[in-house]
Amino acid sequence: MSDKRQYLRWSIYLPVKYKIEGQDAEFSSQVKDISNGGICISDYLPRDINLDIKIGMPGDIGDIRVRGKSVWQEETGGKEGRHLFSGIKFLTLSYSDKDKIYNYLYRYKRSELLNNWWVSV
Repeated sequence: MSDKRQYLRWSIYLPVKYKIEGQDAEFSSQVKDISNGGICISDYLPRDINLDIKIGMPGDIGDIRVRGKSVWQEETGGKEGRHLFSGIKFLTLSYSDKDKIYNYLYRYKRSELLNNWWVSV
């Protein structure tokens, strides 16, 4: 994976559910990091598939529902075990969902947010 990030990514651990376009099955995973451009999840998805995504936000923030597209995959690990990740680019992200990301960061990652206030959330 090359690092072509347009947005600052924030390390978070939140539940995510997704459906692959054209399929009925729903899958569960974990969000590893998030930005206004997309998420990294702990799962290995083929490139260029479209997804319907629901990120479970804590408390009264409200879930984020977006459409996304898998754009990269990564495998890490060694003797301790294999870890698989996929990068998902948001195809739709409403202002209200951007606000939910900001609210999460303000509540749970405030010091990081304040130290990086000049960078796009």
